[in-house]
Amino acid sequence: MKQDKNTMNYILKQVFFLLGLIALGGFIFYELKFFLSGFLGALTLYVLFRKPLLYLTEKKKWHKTLASSVILLVTLAIIFALGYWIVNIIYTKISVINPAMLSNMVDTLANKIEELTGYKLLTINSIEQIQTEIVSLLSGVVNTTYSVAANAFMAFFLLFFMLVNARAMEKAIVNYMPFQNDSLAAMKQAIHQMILSNAVGIPLVMIAQGGIATLIYLIFGVQNVVFWGFITGLFGLVPFVGTAIVWIPLGIFLIVSGDLVCGIGILVLGALVITNIDNLLRFILMKQMADTHPLITIFGVIIGIPLFGFMGIIFGPLLISIFLLLLKLYRIEYFKHTNDTD
Repeated sequence: MKQDKNTMNYILKQVFFLLGLIALGGFIFYELKFFLSGFLGALTLYVLFRKPLLYLTEKKKWHKTLASSVILLVTLAIIFALGYWIVNIIYTKISVINPAMLSNMVDTLANKIEELTGYKLLTINSIEQIQTEIVSLLSGVVNTTYSVAANAFMAFFLLFFMLVNARAMEKAIVNYMPFQNDSLAAMKQAIHQMILSNAVGIPLVMIAQGGIATLIYLIFGVQNVVFWGFITGLFGLVPFVGTAIVWIPLGIFLIVSGDLVCGIGILVLGALVITNIDNLLRFILMKQMADTHPLITIFGVIIGIPLFGFMGIIFGPLLISIFLLLLKLYRIEYFKHTNDTD
């Protein structure tokens, strides 16, 4: 009886300790939630650069600090170059866009469609709503600058220490994970594939769709083809609607403007080529990357964009994928006997 009482006291102490630990961890997470995308960015970059780091430090015998610094500087140079390109080609276009002008264009397009078909596509209320959404979107693009800069700094700050202490960090994580070696190995492989799928696969799809769209727009004489190509690739990451939200209005606008051949050409090539680039790349890269279910992408984008802004397109699906992986590993690790008897 005394032993049972001691056991019960031990369990109660453990439960209260865990509750306190969870509460403290929740408080820390809440206070640092602004930098969550920076932490996920550091984790993503660490997984991508882990093999090059170990190659330099363990095979080439570079000092850990030197190898980490070189990787960090190269990454910074690439990201800075991409950021400079986006700011000069994309942001400069967005910054001069007049929301009222865009809503007038939508109104004009709706009126022309009504003249041709007799169907009123947009009401006054819906046009006003579109104008409000455009203003909100452009304001959001401007207001995320500070958040992106702060989280980028945090990501590289964390990444440096993660690279320098790679082996020690991984050993500490393994010691605290409640899984056995087989489950840990499966988790490492799955996380590596998921990060490749989200951090490499998604940008590849975006670049491919944007590049093909740019070429098609160039062929049919669309102005500012680089800008519209970038927007097409960006919306290609949105589930279901995807790139069609760009090339369909462009094609219709050209048709109602009198350029029937170019408008039909954009609509046809958009449906046959731009839309299917995603499926083609996924088929080619299927063996190297995880096959992320479309529902994970949809719900990931829904929760990711409010949390992380633009980078939520990558980090949202990644969070859900990691959660489902941990849930699966928990079932395998702690319900083995149940699985065996089923």
